[in-house]
Amino acid sequence: MEIVNDILARDRRGDSVALVTPSGRERSYRELLTNAWKAANVLRHLGVHQQTTVSVTPRKQLHPLLAFLGAAQLGAVTRFTHPHSLADRPRAAVVPVEELTDFEIDAETKLTCYNGAAESPEIVHWEEELWSENPAQAPATHGAETPVIGSESAVYTHLDIIDAGRAITSEHEFGTNTTVAVHGSLADPRIVVGGIVAPLLSGGTILFPSADLESEPTPGDIAMIDDGGAAETSVSEASCAVSYPDPRSITASQIPLWRPSICLLPCSI
Repeated sequence: MEIVNDILARDRRGDSVALVTPSGRERSYRELLTNAWKAANVLRHLGVHQQTTVSVTPRKQLHPLLAFLGAAQLGAVTRFTHPHSLADRPRAAVVPVEELTDFEIDAETKLTCYNGAAESPEIVHWEEELWSENPAQAPATHGAETPVIGSESAVYTHLDIIDAGRAITSEHEFGTNTTVAVHGSLADPRIVVGGIVAPLLSGGTILFPSADLESEPTPGDIAMIDDGGAAETSVSEASCAVSYPDPRSITASQIPLWRPSICLLPCSI
């Protein structure tokens, strides 16, 4: 595997669990990959292509994940941040409908929302477009050196994040039965590598924790956390019928994503 598109290949679809959402709903590899293909097609219709940027709010939910996987398939760069925080306007922005009060409609950016439809017809309803889209993966037109995700100071390529993901899966012995609970912020590409790319590479499970961690601790085999963070380690029988061991923790600084391939984000064109 050299690019994110390879992780989403047709022959990797199956019934094993790829994602557990904060509500506890499980999504199989078949479902997640098919919807990731649809997400790429939606973003293409919005004008996203190689060398453009997609802004995604850093919520640990299904639709931000699909937006990232969709943009990656097109050779675009994802920034998990508010679009107005970027120096150059992104080609598309994917935001929850309840946050639209903080957004201004920009002619340079195609705004799309999830968790419901917007009042303005200028704002695309993400879920409606997604569910009606063609469930087919388009052939990749980019290579491993194409940028795929950015932070405030750097952009990393498909090769960067795939290599870092492989290193983590090897060092921590990820497998098809490994569940990674993502506690760190998706705004940090290292959290994306350890919490999303690595489990997908190994055929394991991504677990997005419940927002109410105090009353409903989130189980997992491994907890992906920020450098200064702590992860819940207890198991709530009410929130999960399966018994998980207390998770080991991986901090962002342990992710071998040290070298930025590009020091400045590419402009949307």
